[in-house]
Amino acid sequence: MKRKEFIELLQEQYPAEAAWAEDFIGLQVEGREEIERVMVTLDLTLDVINQAISSAVDAVVTHHPFIFGDKMEVLANNKMLNAKHELLTKMGINVIAVHTNADFNPESIAFAQAIAIEAENIEQLNNNLAVSATIEPKYLADLSEFIKNAMDLDYDFRTNADENMSFSRLVIASGAAGDIIFSEDLEGKLFITGEMKHHHWVYANENDISVLEIGHFSEKVFKEMVAVYLEENNLKVIRSEEKNGYKTI
Repeated sequence: MKRKEFIELLQEQYPAEAAWAEDFIGLQVEGREEIERVMVTLDLTLDVINQAISSAVDAVVTHHPFIFGDKMEVLANNKMLNAKHELLTKMGINVIAVHTNADFNPESIAFAQAIAIEAENIEQLNNNLAVSATIEPKYLADLSEFIKNAMDLDYDFRTNADENMSFSRLVIASGAAGDIIFSEDLEGKLFITGEMKHHHWVYANENDISVLEIGHFSEKVFKEMVAVYLEENNLKVIRSEEKNGYKTI
């Protein structure tokens, strides 16, 4: 498949028009023209680049943009990124970012997270950035462990709710989506998101909003949703073997 055709294929499922206007998506490193083997990843770390090289892939599809900002300016001021860019270019590996055009999508990351935890009655909220869903009632402690196992997450979560509280109604938002607490009705529900800023926690505590913060790394469901789509279109796909990069002590 030609590079242009591959980018158009991604656009069919994740149109650029759906992305945040100030986002940096699409082709970020131009490699070889023919694309047959593809790696999908959450972040383009050095470990992932080494995996891509050893796996002889023609392209890497990353969720978080490899370059966020004016390309020439960023590369001129970031030696590590510039070295990665030079290596990828030398090896002929294309890099395509699919970021908020995957977040603001009917089959969004939040939707995939809801599927992963076997939720039902999934409905899109907030321009597809979040979903509402239901589950069989679970105590928060049990639900937390269930999510860790379902999403293969090896770190602790943060919450402001009692672990003995039971929840059946959820609002799930991927990434750093704390602003949703200001716009959605969360009474009697558990709000599950990747990251919350301090002022979000303050607001949640003062307004009796129950939150479970599951880490930005929980967005790695992106890999499977994109991989399946590409495999359905006859491409050879490799999922990166990345680690979350932090520990809880």
